Amino acid sequence: MSSRKDIAKIIGYMKLAFPNYSPDVTSPINALDVLFDLLGDIPAETLELAVRAACAEAGRAFAPAVGEIRGAALKLFICGLGIPNEFEAWSEVCKMPKDMKRTHIKRDENGKMVTNERGAVLIYVEQLKWSHALVEKTASMMGWPNFPSEDEGLDRAHFFQAYRAEVSRMMETAGELPAVRQYLEAQRENAPLSIGQELKKLAERLEK
Repeated sequence: MSSRKDIAKIIGYMKLAFPNYSPDVTSPINALDVLFDLLGDIPAETLELAVRAACAEAGRAFAPAVGEIRGAALKLFICGLGIPNEFEAWSEVCKMPKDMKRTHIKRDENGKMVTNERGAVLIYVEQLKWSHALVEKTASMMGWPNFPSEDEGLDRAHFFQAYRAEVSRMMETAGELPAVRQYLEAQRENAPLSIGQELKKLAERLEK
């Protein structure tokens, strides 16, 4: 995570990159406090690269806003995860064997088939895995291994739509401020019980 020193460093960087950037750093609650609150959850190295990337955008005349910096940091984070694009994900789903296994003929260093003492060719089975959890989740949602169907064009369109939605959802979650995430979690924990949950709770009390 970034420290106040890291935040002060990026403020100095943006002041040099944009002479018109003159943040208030003297008030009781100043730019350093606000930026630390809104950017402090980002790792220092990622934050520095995100600021540099945002500042270097073509045509930029003013220092990047907090949202732009967080967006740049999120892009760096997503790229680091190696998430397949929708075309790569679709190709993987189409090529994945239904039993997620692939057989190979064992060969020696010269490319010749290896046999056992009885002369039988040695074959080994490889257990396959999905390249990313998002591909697996979307494929499962669409009905894999009974997906895609014969109507490949329609299935592809539906898969693309579902996969984009899952990627967007993951990006939104990854980009949330810790304070917002904690608030939502607290709200869920304190949410009123449904009628079914209330009846179950009442039954448990009556049994005691």
